[in-house]
Amino acid sequence: MKILKIVVLLSILIFVTGCRSDESRIPYTFSAIDDIDLQTGTAKIINILDIRDMSLEAFTRIQGQLLTLFGEPIYTTPDYENAYTYVILATNVNTGQEHILTVYHGPSGPAIGGNIVIIPELAHIAEYLRQYIQQADVTDFHYVGYYLDFNLRIEKRIENGIISYSQTVIEGEELERAWRILFPELH
Repeated sequence: MKILKIVVLLSILIFVTGCRSDESRIPYTFSAIDDIDLQTGTAKIINILDIRDMSLEAFTRIQGQLLTLFGEPIYTTPDYENAYTYVILATNVNTGQEHILTVYHGPSGPAIGGNIVIIPELAHIAEYLRQYIQQADVTDFHYVGYYLDFNLRIEKRIENGIISYSQTVIEGEELERAWRILFPELH
């Protein structure tokens, strides 16, 4: 009987501690740093989104969540394959150890980067950062960019918390204007 009581109490304890929010189990704090040079030597570690959720709606939501958590990125561009970049300082809440990660929208969509060759544990920290981002609320914004591999104008917007997005095939004068915007050195 005592063993049954202990098992029940342990089960309840495990259930209660397992029901905490994801944020309470993230052993890092994350903050944006305004130093673009710190991204040097970083490469993609993971996508922020699961491969099954790679949609313009999800990309838009992630950008709104990043704005909520970190404010404006270090830079934004109208090149959809290089839309924005953040440099993130991850600080272990137990040890105070700090690591640099990047969050960016590149050719494969929103991703987290770092230098896992030198610091292999960044893969685990990147997973914590992904969880932290995905549980955030969104901030309103408007973005227009170009994805010239397919001659597309991409528009993403969050207004009053409502996500909208579009992709429009461009041609003629608008396509020429997009090329001039993205590659002014060629004109």
